[in-house]
Amino acid sequence: MKCLLLRKWTICFFFGLLLSSMLPGFQVKAEETAEAVLDDSGILQSGGLLQEEEALSPLRVRSSGNTAGARKALTNAIDRIASTVDLTSYQITTSELKSLLSSAVNNNPKYFYYKSCSYTYSPSNNQAKVVTLRYSGSAAAIRPQIAAYEQAVQNILGNVQSSWSSFEKAMYVNDYLALNCRYDSTYSKYSAYNALVEGTAVCQGYGLAYQELMGRLNIPCQLVSSDPLNHAWNLIQINGSWYHVDVTWNDPVSDRPGRARHLYLLKSTGWFQSTGKHIQNGKTDYVYSNGATDASASSQVYDNYFWNDIDSPFGYYNGSWYTNNGNVLYRYQFNSTGMTGSSILKALNQRWPVFNGSGTWGGTYGGCIVYGSKLYYASPTSIQVLDLTNPAAAEKTVFTLPSDQQNRGYIYGFHIDSDGKLFYGLSDSPNTAPVTYSQPLHTHTYGSWTVTKAATCTENGQRQQACTDCGTVKTESIAATGHLYGDWKITKAATCTENGQRQQVCSNCKTAKTESIAATGHLHQKTTTTAATFKKTGKTVVTCQDCNTVLKSKTIAKIKCKKGKTYTVGNYKYKIVSAKTNGKGTVSFVGLAKNVKKVTIGDTVKILGVKFKIVQIGDKALKNKTSVTSVTIGKNVTSIGKEAFYGTKKLKTITIKSTRITKVGSNAFKKVYSKAKIKVPKTKLKKYKTLMKSKGQKSTVKIAGN
Repeated sequence: MKCLLLRKWTICFFFGLLLSSMLPGFQVKAEETAEAVLDDSGILQSGGLLQEEEALSPLRVRSSGNTAGARKALTNAIDRIASTVDLTSYQITTSELKSLLSSAVNNNPKYFYYKSCSYTYSPSNNQAKVVTLRYSGSAAAIRPQIAAYEQAVQNILGNVQSSWSSFEKAMYVNDYLALNCRYDSTYSKYSAYNALVEGTAVCQGYGLAYQELMGRLNIPCQLVSSDPLNHAWNLIQINGSWYHVDVTWNDPVSDRPGRARHLYLLKSTGWFQSTGKHIQNGKTDYVYSNGATDASASSQVYDNYFWNDIDSPFGYYNGSWYTNNGNVLYRYQFNSTGMTGSSILKALNQRWPVFNGSGTWGGTYGGCIVYGSKLYYASPTSIQVLDLTNPAAAEKTVFTLPSDQQNRGYIYGFHIDSDGKLFYGLSDSPNTAPVTYSQPLHTHTYGSWTVTKAATCTENGQRQQACTDCGTVKTESIAATGHLYGDWKITKAATCTENGQRQQVCSNCKTAKTESIAATGHLHQKTTTTAATFKKTGKTVVTCQDCNTVLKSKTIAKIKCKKGKTYTVGNYKYKIVSAKTNGKGTVSFVGLAKNVKKVTIGDTVKILGVKFKIVQIGDKALKNKTSVTSVTIGKNVTSIGKEAFYGTKKLKTITIKSTRITKVGSNAFKKVYSKAKIKVPKTKLKKYKTLMKSKGQKSTVKIAGN
C-alpha cells in the first residue's frame, strides 16, 4: 500500500512540475559547476608512468569537441606560465582533458616546471571548463630555470656535427647522458631539468632528457614505460626503423666515472624481453606514447651489435669515432648503417695490481675519453694522452696520483667534463665503489662570439664560441628582443555602456597590439562572499568592478553546529561529538580526506571558526589505509574505536601522547605492520598494555614508553 501511494505521489509531483514549467515567469535553475583535481599518475616528470587510458596516441575525432584547439590552448598557457585557461568553448570531456594534459607535458620535457592542476566542469555533460594550472614556483622564479635549461640543451647540441647521421647522434646523446648524469638515489628528481641542468635524475628524467635532445635533433623519439618494472625509457626511429634505448640502464648506479654502456642502445622489443631484464614476473606491460606498440620495434639489426660489451664512451674527432673496445683503443668510421673499425691506436695491456697483495686483476680499467683533439686513457696510477692529430707520436702523462692517494688504491675510471675538469675514481679493488676526486685539467681559451641565428621580436637567437686549444664549442641563447611598442593611441573612446579600444604598434616589426577599454557603466560585477561560521554570519556582496558601488548585499545565516555532523579539515575528517561552540566542544577523528603517509591527530582542531578538542578516534577511522606509515595521537584522546587501525599494513609507528585513554575497541590494531611499535607515555605503559591487549595486533607489535 505504501509503495502504491508513493508511486501516485511521484507521478503527481512530476506532472505538476511539467505544468509549472509552462507557466509565465517559471525559471529553470542554472546548471551547477563542480570542481576536481586532475590525476597526475600518468605524467612522468611527476613520478608517474604512461597509462593506456591516457590515449597519448592522436585523439579520436569527436563531433562536438575541439581537442586540437584545447591542446593548443593548454600548451600556450603553459608556455606563458599562465595560472588559468578557459576551455569551455572547446567542449572537451574531463577524461579528454586528462589525456590532453598528460600528452602535452609528457611530449614536451621543456615543461619541467608544470606540477598539477584542478578544473571546473559541468556535472550534466562532464565537460571541462576552466583549468587552474600550478607550477613549481612563481613565473619570476621559473624564467631563469627555463633559461638555464635552454642553455644546457644548446651546450650539448653545440658539439653535434651537422654531418652526423641519426645513428651517430643517438649514440652521442646516450653517451653524454651516461657520462654527465647520475642516478638520483633520493628517488625525487623526475624531470629533464633535473637530468640536464642538475645532472641527477631517475629513469623518467633520463627518458625525458633523451626525448628532448632527440627532438631538437629532428629524430623521432617516444616514451615507453612499464608498471611492473616501475621504469621508463625511450623508442627512437633510425633509418625508418624503431628501436628501444634505455639510457638509465646504460649508466649503472654506483658506477665508475667515465663509464657509458651501449648494451641497451638500439634494440628490438624481442631482445629487450628476451634478456629477462625488462620483464617482471613474466609480464612486460609496455605502454607507449603516441600510438607505438611492441611490434613497432621489430628490427634486430643492432641486437647483437659489437658495442654490447663496450662500456667506454665513443668520442668524435675530425670524422672518426674513438673508444676502448676490449682494452684496445680503436678508431671507427660511420658507414650507411653503423660503425666500421678502421684502425687500432693502442692495446692497453697493463693489468691492475691487487692492492696491498700479490698478482693482478683479470681486466684493465683504463677507459677512454676524447677531449678536443686528444684521446685520454688511464693506467693504475696515471692518465695518459694521445694526440689524435699525430697518433704515431708518443703518449704523454697529464696526471699522476698523489702519493697519499697511491697509498690508498688505484684509478678505476675517469671523465673530463666540458669545462676541462678531470674526475677520477680511487678504489682499492674493482669490486669496491670508487671515491671520486676532481681537479682542473684544461682551461678553455675561447675566441669571439659568432651569431648563428639572429634574435627577433618573438624568437630567441643563438651564438657560439670555440676554445682555441681543444675546439670545444659553447653555445648561448640570445634572448628575443621583445616588441618595442610605442605609446597607446585610443581608436575608440569608451562610454558607460560600450567598451572602447586602444592600440600600440611595435617599431621593429610593426605588429599591432589592441586592447579593449572597459565601459564606465556597471557592466563588470564582482561577487565577494564571506563564509558563515558556527559563531558569525556571512555575507555576499555584489559590487561594480569599475567604481566599487555596492549593488547587492545578502546576509548568510550562521551555521548550526550539530552532533554527528562530519567536517573535513585539511587531510582529515572529524565528526562532532559535543556541539558546544564556546571552545568546550569535542570531536572524533573519523578518517582521511586524502591518502597520506604520516597522520597527526592533534590536541584540537578548528572547524568553521571554533576550536574543538579531539577526544576520540572513531570506529574504522583508518581501516585498510595502506598508505599510512605512522600515526601520532594527541593529548585529549580518551578512546580508540573498534577496527580503528585495522588493515593498515604499513603502519610501523603509533605515538600516543594522551594519558586519558580508557577505552580501546575490538580489533583496533588488527593487521597493522607485524613489527609495529606503539609508543605511549611512560606513566601509562602498564595500564595501556593491559588496555590494548588482545585488540587484534600480533605478538610482535611492541608497546613501549616514550
